[in-house]
Amino acid sequence: MSKYVPARIAQEKLGVSLRTLLRWDEAGKIETIRTPNGQRRYNVESVLNYSTSSEYHPSPSEKAILLYARVSSPAQKPELERQADFLLTRFPQGELVKEIASGLNFKRKKLRDLLERVLTGDVSMVVVCHKDRLARFGVELIQWLCERQGCQLVVLQQSDL
Repeated sequence: MSKYVPARIAQEKLGVSLRTLLRWDEAGKIETIRTPNGQRRYNVESVLNYSTSSEYHPSPSEKAILLYARVSSPAQKPELERQADFLLTRFPQGELVKEIASGLNFKRKKLRDLLERVLTGDVSMVVVCHKDRLARFGVELIQWLCERQGCQLVVLQQSDL
């Protein structure tokens, strides 16, 4: 097998999203080449070697602040926008993640992407308007995962909205 693999294979081997691969490429955390027609190929071994070395520890200023807003249905889109506006006024430097999906569903794409980023250590803080915006059940587990990665989970009070 070639040293450089397509994004799909790199995602499977590393257990990360395409967005994470692109961020790692921009940050120089993974060796990447381009094919003649512009497609990226990734050297998975370079990441595995990089992550086992103790050279890189992102400072809190390099880590992202993720602002997560969620509603259950498209009919609640105005509420989603209110959450997003409120989060951005409180944390203007944050990266907004909006999702329309059930809080009971743990297979939500954006929630999984958020958790992947937390687990890779790329996130210093996750901010939500209400605890149930993250998940209906199991928020304590998500909070524990965040704490294990040095990430703070901030739940703003309902009275703040």
